[in-house]
Amino acid sequence: ELAAGVITISFTTRYLGLETFGEYAFLSAISLVLAPIIAMGSLRVLIRDMSVEQEKTSLLLTAGLNLNLLMGVIVSVIAVVIIFAFKIESKNATIALYIVLFAQIFNTMKNTVNSVFIANERMSYVFITTIINKVLYILLFFLAIYFDLGIIGLFLSLAIANTVAFITNLSISSITFAKPQWNINVRQLIYLLKESLPVVLSVLIM
Repeated sequence: ELAAGVITISFTTRYLGLETFGEYAFLSAISLVLAPIIAMGSLRVLIRDMSVEQEKTSLLLTAGLNLNLLMGVIVSVIAVVIIFAFKIESKNATIALYIVLFAQIFNTMKNTVNSVFIANERMSYVFITTIINKVLYILLFFLAIYFDLGIIGLFLSLAIANTVAFITNLSISSITFAKPQWNINVRQLIYLLKESLPVVLSVLIM
């Protein structure tokens, strides 16, 4: 992840130039600030509960993904407020903001599935899927530069890579440990939200 960050940032500055890179950095910063809201501090709670009650892994995974999707919708609404508050009038910037938020949602959901691997002490799966994610991201990143797709193309490369990584993680988890039930268990969702609240508050303060 560190290597991918160094490579992409160095080429992004050269490709976009000073002014456009400022816009890129600003939109990236917004997505990074909103990312903890999407996760809601649930990863630590999921790992804790899955490792203690492995028979509930599927139920907890479902609740975690539902929470990510719910908070993803809320973050999308917050993005509208940000657009008006910071007077983001550029159509490309608005599209890019939602693409990078989409990328963050799928990155968070990928990490939620990673909690299954961590709880079962199978970090090798996290290692493998991280490599797949970052290699794909770098390849798509350079394709975006090659075809001169601008700031939207750069964020789109991240969104596609994170989506593929999530699908890969979910496929591995479904085969080896647990798969989500694709329903909404309100009781479990409320439990996860309550348990995660102290964690997310500390993260937001930081």
